[in-house]
Amino acid sequence: MKTTFQGVLLEVGEETAQGLDRLMRKYGFMVRHAFKRLLESGTKVGELERILAADTGLPLRYAKDAVAEARQLIASQKVLVKEHLQLWQRREKKTAARIHKIARQDPTSRKLPELRSKLEKQQRKAAFYQQHAEQSTFPPVIFGSRELYLSQFKEGVNQAAWRQEWDDARNGQGSEYEVSPDHSSVCLSQGTGRGGTRS
Repeated sequence: MKTTFQGVLLEVGEETAQGLDRLMRKYGFMVRHAFKRLLESGTKVGELERILAADTGLPLRYAKDAVAEARQLIASQKVLVKEHLQLWQRREKKTAARIHKIARQDPTSRKLPELRSKLEKQQRKAAFYQQHAEQSTFPPVIFGSRELYLSQFKEGVNQAAWRQEWDDARNGQGSEYEVSPDHSSVCLSQGTGRGGTRS
């Protein structure tokens, strides 16, 4: 069993900050690489941990934490698929019931075409998650904010500054997720705070 103590750096000099940034980037790389490798068949956890430690030059404990985080992320994505499926199935059922009620009262109601179009969209989204649930898969995961990723294509964007912000978003600690509008991917954004450490 291991014990992790959280701490706060009250004064962070430039050299320390650079060292922390390098460490966070290496750790972020390990999480992303472990996530990808774990989705591939035939990769053993112990072997993956040793490979990551050797590739980054970090202690094995860091590699173990990175692999554990990647495994937890995969598990959470599969849970999210089931939750989204249930959500869209409820919406689909509610819209279908509303259509049925309105059609009985007024078959020529102007609301019906709009509601039927809405129902079709809900059915497509439910089918999308149903397929993932049946195959025990989930939508592609993007490490970094979707909005930030798309911002690189805007006119006049400073690519060097964008790359720095993108690296910070991908390699920081503290992940949050957002589902893309078309539900085709999940974006993970990560902050860059240096307030503490976690195991």
